[in-house]
Amino acid sequence: MTAVVERQVKRLKLFCVESPALKARVKRLRNVGLRALSGVCGPGIDHRATILGYHSVGDGQSDLSIPREGFRRHVEWLVRHGYRMLTLRQLWAFVEAHGKPPARSVVLTFDDGFRGVVRHAAPVLAEHGVAATVFLVTDYIGKTNAYDRPLAAPELPLMDWDEVERLKRLGWDIQSHGKRHLPLVQLEPSALDEELAGSKRALEQRLGDAVEFFCYPHGAFDGPALAAVARAGYLGALTCRPGTFAEEVNGSRYRLPRSLVDGCMSQGDFSTRFRRGFFRVWALAAWLRARTGHEFDCPFDELHKLPHRRLPT
Repeated sequence: MTAVVERQVKRLKLFCVESPALKARVKRLRNVGLRALSGVCGPGIDHRATILGYHSVGDGQSDLSIPREGFRRHVEWLVRHGYRMLTLRQLWAFVEAHGKPPARSVVLTFDDGFRGVVRHAAPVLAEHGVAATVFLVTDYIGKTNAYDRPLAAPELPLMDWDEVERLKRLGWDIQSHGKRHLPLVQLEPSALDEELAGSKRALEQRLGDAVEFFCYPHGAFDGPALAAVARAGYLGALTCRPGTFAEEVNGSRYRLPRSLVDGCMSQGDFSTRFRRGFFRVWALAAWLRARTGHEFDCPFDELHKLPHRRLPT
């Protein structure tokens, strides 16, 4: 039975790559199912710290971007429900000082450094006097996300250094997403070290601030990648695996959970990320993946194209 399910999942993934419209529809149906299951598994709002993962805002309807007004609704929902929006650096400092994250806290993160973040997300957050964290691909600053072409993702402009410095002046937290956005599980040791240390060095030299956090490109990591991130001097690293921010960060600091937000989500899907039952559903999904051999957790379904490497559990 498991083999039959596996074959159907692979066929659906391949078909979705050829049909973006079907892929979006499948994601919407998945989100509807998550909402329903989350309500059954644990009604009510979860007040623990949560990290959200965005890509861009206002760059058209796609996996990579959400409309500006949609993002505004997210922020207003958080404000209305009493959530405290922090940068990742602020959250980490609070945990180090108090031993646990503040209740009802949320960190908004943005991968890649799309220009839409500067033009659309930053002004919305500034209206509320808060900032976010952005993870930059240093070799592509001022260019486009051409590295996503193998995934058939839309090619969008990335912010330049002047825009990065503008975010810094607004209180944003600038962190690393690698030099070239390469999946760490594909790299030889020397290239792995340079992907991590090179991006950290470039940001620190340009901005003058310590770069302490890393976000795994494509969400892909394994044992050697975890060791390399620690060796490069990062304090922590974010994955694409849903969950709330762990109070005991020492054991999992290089596998910090994050709930992804994409252009296929409704406002109801967004609020589901804060329900108690949501993470129970994902824990069940993780157990099923372990039973069926699925190892990657990533915002792009096409990651089955990458060489398969077993990830730590």
